[in-house]
Amino acid sequence: MHQYPFAPRTRHPGFAFTALAEDPLHVAVRAGDPLAERTAIRLADLAGATWIAGHEGTACHDIVVRAGRAAGFEPAIAGRTNDFTLVYELVAAGLGVSLIPALAVEPGRAGVRTLPLVAPALTRHIFAAVRAGSESRPSVRTALDYMQNAASSRAMPTGSS
Repeated sequence: MHQYPFAPRTRHPGFAFTALAEDPLHVAVRAGDPLAERTAIRLADLAGATWIAGHEGTACHDIVVRAGRAAGFEPAIAGRTNDFTLVYELVAAGLGVSLIPALAVEPGRAGVRTLPLVAPALTRHIFAAVRAGSESRPSVRTALDYMQNAASSRAMPTGSS
């Protein structure tokens, strides 16, 4: 599961949670856009941009709206999808910019540049959830250890692509 700091999920007492990773957000822009020449981008620089966001009522939508408002603007959302493949296609077609978690960054994606988001840097927290009390079972503990090791060894994209 994942959550953003602005909207922590209710932690049901029937589950035990294990933190796996911090997943920084990037901005996807059309490769021909003047913003694509940058090495990083500030959210305030996107105040006049058209946005691609998640469906209303999802964290992928809320992060765009809340981040924009925190930067002093109301994002003009032109499209909504929770499918990152479609997000990339819409961005490549020049229909908007979008926030992309590092785990979904596709370096070298045709027609799109992904830039690290700075000022503010935004992240989402990645967790594993298992039934409370089961986390000490050898099979579950092995799975959790594997996920933690995989998450810590995965190189999160930090630069632009």
